[in-house]
Amino acid sequence: RFHFYPVFFLMIRRPPGSTLFPYTTLFRSMDGDYIETIYVTCPLHDIGKVGIPDRVLLKPGPLEKHEFEVMKKHAAFGSETLSAAVEAHPNARFLRMARDIAWTHHERFDGSGYPRGLAGKKIPLCGRIVAMADVYDALTTKRVYKPAFTHETARSIILENEGKHFDPAVVEAFLAHEADFTRIRRQFDCDQYSLHHTKSLLAELSAVDAENEAEAVVAAS
Repeated sequence: RFHFYPVFFLMIRRPPGSTLFPYTTLFRSMDGDYIETIYVTCPLHDIGKVGIPDRVLLKPGPLEKHEFEVMKKHAAFGSETLSAAVEAHPNARFLRMARDIAWTHHERFDGSGYPRGLAGKKIPLCGRIVAMADVYDALTTKRVYKPAFTHETARSIILENEGKHFDPAVVEAFLAHEADFTRIRRQFDCDQYSLHHTKSLLAELSAVDAENEAEAVVAAS
């Protein structure tokens, strides 16, 4: 279900009668190709975990400090793997985004993340989006060492980390589309996912993209 979440950050519409939200300008420049690319590439965010020893990767409980240092290497491993793919296929845009996501989805907006300690807009937008999507999914998914948290609990944790772990604009986009997040969670939790849902989602994205283009034309006239 993970790869559905980033899509909703890009389904940005201004509610009738409201002022422009900070995220509106940030995301409005993202076209349909960007949406489709992040949709298909973000499941590769943890590809570097193939280089992590099973004793760490599959440990049925919280990691010790030294184990976490080993786990953190997966971001660099993923970037190295996908960088090699980019070199072999330099015109494949989706591979470049996949590399950026793998390398930066554990960076934090305040610069306290890893592997490079990037901050703010030095973190690619795709990395800032997937960083929050990854945390939301981890919080709301059952693990061997914890139960699945409710949407409300995940929401509270995300708000506490706004401006620290997460880009405030991404958080605001999340808040604007909470209903979409909970709907997707329910679909997967109830095993209702199907090709029909995928087609419906893509059709909805196309409609939003067309609406944003029309708004841009009107604004420019």
